[in-house]
Amino acid sequence: MWQTHLEGWRQLKENDHDDVIHALATVGPLVVGVAAGEWFTYSGGVFGGCSDKPKLTINHAVQLVGYGTDPEFGDYWRIRNWWGSDWGEDGYMRLRRSAPKCSDDSVPEEGFGCDNGPPSVTVCGECGILYSASHPIIQ
Repeated sequence: MWQTHLEGWRQLKENDHDDVIHALATVGPLVVGVAAGEWFTYSGGVFGGCSDKPKLTINHAVQLVGYGTDPEFGDYWRIRNWWGSDWGEDGYMRLRRSAPKCSDDSVPEEGFGCDNGPPSVTVCGECGILYSASHPIIQ
């Protein structure tokens, strides 16, 4: 019988678009933190509702499963959310993937931060998707 063992996880370099693309293409799906406060009404298409926000709060974890290009709306990340198949595009979202724009998260302890961590962090990518990405190490 084939068995796998989780040996740990690898945290990617913060806000590094190339590291995220490389890991996604060579390792597989990633866990990412995002600012999802604007996502509740998403029903389809390529979402870009965070790009004009000077401050974001990373407050949700999702699975980054791929990327692609929409002929009308451009490059996107493909995200699998856990809010059920009634949300978005059968439980998935296409999130704009453009030149990494950065914002400030002034309450990181509400997401991936620690209570005694830095009072603010820089988060890049649409909805801060590039800030905190990781994947399991399986043997």
